[in-house]
Amino acid sequence: MCGCCNYATISLYVCFNEKGAKKEEEHPWFREGIKTKLSSSPYSARWISDTEIGIRPFPFKAPFQVTIKTKQVSKRTRSRIGIELAYQETDYTEHSIIFSDLA
Repeated sequence: MCGCCNYATISLYVCFNEKGAKKEEEHPWFREGIKTKLSSSPYSARWISDTEIGIRPFPFKAPFQVTIKTKQVSKRTRSRIGIELAYQETDYTEHSIIFSDLA
């Protein structure tokens, strides 16, 4: 994990929160910001839309886009055939996210 702005923590922010989540809907770990070793103040992150996350202060040189592959395993399928088979039978979906300056 990068000590400067905890890039791994930023990736967890993406994975633990629904696209476009309002601050009060975020996972509790991130409602008060993302702690870093660079500053005593946490980084602030929030979903601006279903496809964009703003971060302040912005730890990158410019906005950028990433595409992640995810699987949404339904609870119904998991209950019916078990988590392992349900995961294997679920197709990947791709979701593009833009990281931008929240300033």
